[in-house]
Amino acid sequence: MAPEGSTDDDGALALGSPFVHAGKSVELWITPSSIDIHGEGGDRKRMAWRDVLGAHAQGATLTICTCAPDKRGTRRLAAMHMESRVSSDLTKFAQAIQYMAKMPPAQIPTTLSPIDVMADNAPKLQRCIVLINPVGGKGHAAHLFESKVSAIFSAASLAVTKLLTTHAGHASEVAQALDLAAFDLLVCVGGDGLMSEIIQGLMKRKDWQVAIRFPLGIVPAGTGNGLAKSLLASRGESYCVENSAFGIAKGSPNPLDIATTQSEDATSYSFLSLAWAFIADVDLNSEKFRFLGSARFTAAAVAKMFSFKRWRGRLTYLVDATAPPPQYWDLHAPDNETKTPALSLVGGAKNHDADGMWETIHGNFRLFYASSGSHASWDVHLAPGGHVNDGFMHLAVVDGDASFFSMAQVLLGLEDGSHVANKHVQIIKTRAYRLEVDDDDFLSLDGERFAGRHVQVEVHRGLGRIMALPSEMMLAPEGAITSPRRSFRRPKISFK
Repeated sequence: MAPEGSTDDDGALALGSPFVHAGKSVELWITPSSIDIHGEGGDRKRMAWRDVLGAHAQGATLTICTCAPDKRGTRRLAAMHMESRVSSDLTKFAQAIQYMAKMPPAQIPTTLSPIDVMADNAPKLQRCIVLINPVGGKGHAAHLFESKVSAIFSAASLAVTKLLTTHAGHASEVAQALDLAAFDLLVCVGGDGLMSEIIQGLMKRKDWQVAIRFPLGIVPAGTGNGLAKSLLASRGESYCVENSAFGIAKGSPNPLDIATTQSEDATSYSFLSLAWAFIADVDLNSEKFRFLGSARFTAAAVAKMFSFKRWRGRLTYLVDATAPPPQYWDLHAPDNETKTPALSLVGGAKNHDADGMWETIHGNFRLFYASSGSHASWDVHLAPGGHVNDGFMHLAVVDGDASFFSMAQVLLGLEDGSHVANKHVQIIKTRAYRLEVDDDDFLSLDGERFAGRHVQVEVHRGLGRIMALPSEMMLAPEGAITSPRRSFRRPKISFK
C-alpha cells in the first residue's frame, strides 16, 4: 500500500491507504487530470476533474461527489463513499480534492503540490443567495430547485440562502438593497425576466460599478431561458436544469455583455435580446395562451402568421464586425462620478451620412430580432457562433416582401440556426444600432415590454459577470457555422 503523499512514475500523489469501497480494499491517487481508484487485481476507476464537484469528510468516511453526463448529456450527481481503515486526516484529503476540483484545467500543473499545500489552499465556502420566481414558466421553479439543484450546490460546498419572490419587481428590490459583502454570488431560478429584474436593480445602486460585477448565475425555470441556453451551448453542454446548476457550482465568474437600451421614455440594461415586429407581437401577445406553457408561442405565431402584417420602421446600425472590441473595464476605470455606463457609439448614429460608419435600412419589415448570445431563447438559435461576451449584438432582419411560406421557413429555421441561409434574412453583427418604429408597435426587451418609438442600443463588452464553466472545458459551440454559405456576411436585402 502506498503511503500518503508518495508519488508514482507519472507524478500521481497517493491519498493515504488503505480505503474500503464497495467492500474492497482500494487506493486513492490524485493526478493532474483525475482522481484514480486502484483496486486489487489491477481494477481501476477514473474520475476526471471536469466532473468532480468536491469532497466531504465525516468520521472515517470520505465522500467524493461527481456530476458526470449520462448518454443524453444530462449531468447526474453521484457520491462515492470511501471508508478509511487507519487513522487519517480525512478532512485534509477532502480539502485537497476540493482544491483540485475548483482549479481550472489549464491552471493545473503537471507536477502536483504536496497534499498539505493543496489542503491549505482549498477554496472557502461560497455564500450564495438564490432568488426563485415561484410563478415563472409553468410555476415549477421552487420544485426544480429542491429536486435538481439543491443537492448539486451542497455537493460543491455552496451555502445557500433561499428567497422566493412575491411580487413583480421584487428581485430588483432585492438586488438594489443586497449587502454584497454578505454573499459571494447571486443565483436566479426562473426565466430571463427574473435576471433582467436583478440587473436593473444592480444598475440603480449608487455603487453600480461594483454591483454590476457581482457574480450572477441562472438556472432555467422560465419560458424563454435564452441566457442559460447560450451559456450551456458555448461550453458544449446539453440544455437542462442540472447542467446549469453544475455550471454555477463548478464554474467561475465570466464576463457578460450588457447593453444600454434607451428610448425617449426609458433606459434599461439588456443582457440578451430585443425584438420588434413579428417576434415581439408573438412574444408579448402570447400571454393569452400562457396555459399552454412553452407551446403558447407556437399558438401565437400561427395566429400572427395569418394576419400577413408588415411593420414599417428604420434601422440604423454601426458597420463594425471585425475584431472584438475591448472589455468595458479595460477602458473605463471605476470612479464615484460616473452615474451610468459610458456611451461612445450611439451618438454617431445621428451623423451616419457624414462619417460613413453607419448604414440604414428603412421600409417594411416582417421580423427584427437582436441577440447578444447565440440563443434568444432555449429553442431559438438566432446567432450561430455568437457568444455572450463577444462584444456584439447579432441582428436578424426579414424584409416585408417575405411571403407566408418564406416566413414559415424562417421561423422553422430559427430552431437550429438554418434561417441564416434563407434569402429573406439579413444577418448583421454590430456594436450599436438605432431602431425607429411606429408608436403603436411592440418592443420586447429580454422578454418584457419596452416603451418607446425610437430606441438606441450600445453594447458594453464584459460590463457584468456570469457564472460559467471554464473556457478550457469548452467543446465546439452547438451549431457553430463554418460553411461560407451560412456566414454572417450576406448581401443586403431590399426593403420597400
